[in-house]
Amino acid sequence: MRRRIFMVVIFLLAGAIVNVAVAWWCGGLLLVNYPVAIHDEKRADPDLVQPLWDRHRESGWPVAPDGMFIFELGGGFTLLTAESGSTRVGGPPTVIVSEGRCGWPMRSMKYDFWGTSVAGGHYGSTLPAVGVMRPLLRDPGFFVPVGVIPVGFVIDSIVYAVVLWLLICGAFVLRRVIRVRRGLCPACAYPRGEAAVCSECGKALAKRATVIADGELGDS
Repeated sequence: MRRRIFMVVIFLLAGAIVNVAVAWWCGGLLLVNYPVAIHDEKRADPDLVQPLWDRHRESGWPVAPDGMFIFELGGGFTLLTAESGSTRVGGPPTVIVSEGRCGWPMRSMKYDFWGTSVAGGHYGSTLPAVGVMRPLLRDPGFFVPVGVIPVGFVIDSIVYAVVLWLLICGAFVLRRVIRVRRGLCPACAYPRGEAAVCSECGKALAKRATVIADGELGDS
């Protein structure tokens, strides 16, 4: 039992590590895919984006942004954006507050970033934000999410843990099942006898294996 619990914990930790790696890779898609790879753009629910605006709103900003949008990019990236200001080229900079949600199959990690954008141009400045890690990377547009989305993080970690288990242990489990159904020792594939242990390797034969084997021998 302890060994099984240990293996479950190990695979869950490995799944969490893979989950973080995937989310970090998806975080790099902001610069690579935005805005040419936007698959879906829609107006966001104010209850979803307004808290993001309130969290970073500075003095002089309006209470509510002019626009709230959700952008779905390919490759496991969702961008929540609130903006307010001029949309006229040559006008005052537009204030933009965004939350990037990364991960696959569900969004599991996030980061915030905000700054100004000149209409018709690019971001003028992006300020450091709580929950944003900016490591020493050559590409300053590569954002690394460090905030956790609890439900998505747990589900993605379990999915990756199951995948890792299938890749590493699945073939061995399948081999043991096939041996049991054929009336063989699941450890060494030696034909089992009447004893409770394998006469070849000495491994104990599970009751289920004995019942299945006896049933098959009787049918034959």
